[in-house]
Amino acid sequence: MAILLQTNSVPLQIISKQDSAIEPDEAAFEDYIQSKLDESKLTFKEGQEPTRFIMSRNLDYDDQQEIMSQQIKSEIKGGKIKQTANVGYMLEEVRRALIDIENPSTIPGEQHINWKRDTDGKTSKGLIALLNSAGIATELFSTRNEVLQPAKTEILKKS
Repeated sequence: MAILLQTNSVPLQIISKQDSAIEPDEAAFEDYIQSKLDESKLTFKEGQEPTRFIMSRNLDYDDQQEIMSQQIKSEIKGGKIKQTANVGYMLEEVRRALIDIENPSTIPGEQHINWKRDTDGKTSKGLIALLNSAGIATELFSTRNEVLQPAKTEILKKS
């Protein structure tokens, strides 16, 4: 068996299951994710377009290192080191992976979700906070990671 690294640099275009442009259908949305974001699995409402969140497939070394350093929180309590999972790293991963937002041409500009850059060049923390409040940030995290995982059948075929 060989090791095949992910070298595809084409960004992901993720549609949220909360998007009002798609018909609510859990099974169809699961098919959309399992098919690696094949939009033909979704049913769009007449005359409506979805918002697409554009995310990098690969993060650079510094971004990966920063995210990994946030995954476990260590503190000293009673003379012992206690380590706990820190799920806040998910927001940072979305902040570093989100590179643009494609808004539907069917909605007015003042209703667009505008991608903004923070002082470090990554997505603004304010935008991530808004997406998190709407439940979209964690959905983007989960969807991106699900899509980037090799399919179990692919691993079995290569064994």
